[in-house]
Amino acid sequence: MAKYTVNKAGVEHCRALIDARHYVLDSDWGEVQPSASDENRFLGSHSWDDYSAWHLGLTDGTRDETKAHDAFVSATCDGCIAAA
Repeated sequence: MAKYTVNKAGVEHCRALIDARHYVLDSDWGEVQPSASDENRFLGSHSWDDYSAWHLGLTDGTRDETKAHDAFVSATCDGCIAAA
């Protein structure tokens, strides 16, 4: 079973979004969550730190700078999908 640690940078980023009132109260996550191609496009113009900031957890035992390392996406990343 996978084990996770809290991504402190992701939690800080999420709190900043909440403080800025940059959130949606009612959405269908199945419709708005970023796809693998959305994430790849985001990573094409952003750093791994930027990508990681959208995740609340880190998967223990995985390499840094891989999608498997970041867990529990908290939002659709700015610029990640057209609807964001």
